[in-house]
Amino acid sequence: MPGRARLPAVPLPSYYAFTARLKTAPSQFEPMSTNDQKNDQSKKTPWVQMANYAQLAIVFPATTLIGWLIGTAFDRWLHTSWLYIVGLIVGIIAGFVELVRTAAANK
Repeated sequence: MPGRARLPAVPLPSYYAFTARLKTAPSQFEPMSTNDQKNDQSKKTPWVQMANYAQLAIVFPATTLIGWLIGTAFDRWLHTSWLYIVGLIVGIIAGFVELVRTAAANK
């Protein structure tokens, strides 16, 4: 096409050159050591711990509601009348799992 200007070809770096540059780059995100994690746990103020437990006031009812809604949707889709109970039970179990995770993380 005579009306279009052609762009100059730009060579792409090879995969090996890219990985070599990536390996030489300093890592900004290094995993925390276990000592850092212990120090981080000891720095938690009572307000932070209270906030962690207060999230359960939202998570527990939300998981129950979402489980019930999914069960109700399956009931309507499959023309049954008992799957909402299964969804409700699964939502309650998910809430208890989150409760145990939160309690174990704040030991």
